[in-house]
Amino acid sequence: MTPRQIHPNFETWFVSNDVEREALSNPLTVTFDEGQIEISPLELQIAYKLRLAQAADSLSGKDFEDALHLYLTFEERFNTEQLEMYVNELGVEDYYAELTGV
Repeated sequence: MTPRQIHPNFETWFVSNDVEREALSNPLTVTFDEGQIEISPLELQIAYKLRLAQAADSLSGKDFEDALHLYLTFEERFNTEQLEMYVNELGVEDYYAELTGV
């Protein structure tokens, strides 16, 4: 029996607004044994997942759960002020309030 391999899921897109432009301008570098990859800032990932949850009108779906997982896992590492700026820019204040109330 071979060990199970997990492959990350990711999205690519062309820059269409200031938030996306900033994501590309201020990436995080994640290092693996085999190399490294740049990802968008955690603060933007959380706000973006909240926007997807809001679009789905769901506080119990995968996108809200993803946002919650990132928030709880990296709470001591991310910049709350930056997160709140993205939350306001993406218009997901109500979902952020639900997230932080957990």
